[in-house]
Amino acid sequence: MSRTIDTERLYLRPLYKNDNNFILELMNTAGWLRFIGDRNIRTTDDAEKYIATVQASPGITYHVVCRHNDNRAIGIITSIQRDYLPGPDIGFAFLDAYEGYGYAFEAAGAVMAQLQGALYAIIDPLNRRSEKLLRRLGFNFDRVMDRENGTDHIYIYRPGA
Repeated sequence: MSRTIDTERLYLRPLYKNDNNFILELMNTAGWLRFIGDRNIRTTDDAEKYIATVQASPGITYHVVCRHNDNRAIGIITSIQRDYLPGPDIGFAFLDAYEGYGYAFEAAGAVMAQLQGALYAIIDPLNRRSEKLLRRLGFNFDRVMDRENGTDHIYIYRPGA
């Protein structure tokens, strides 16, 4: 199992096909369903198909965040190159039991350190927890983006700014 990024408490590794149970659990948390959206992942087979789609998409990188002390997968940090953004969109999601311990800040910061240029993040304006994390990471509000079911807020991070 290759590790791509190490931090004090965590390591981040690629998303593997056998992460299907973890992805099934993560994508059905209340936070994912409310703020990211229901992807209709209801079985481990659905999760395997989702993972295969992610792995086949060259503009998408999923880092599975694991704890050093028990190797438990606790969340993901994503980097997605979207057609409508000039730089990667950074995303994060963690299992409920692992929120509030600084893991997302630690893991997202480690991924950001490996990327170059401006970075973006898209959040639901009601997701105050994500907004707080983005600001702590050095992101600033950029603009409102209209979508079919409402609006999203786009944040930008400019290294050295």
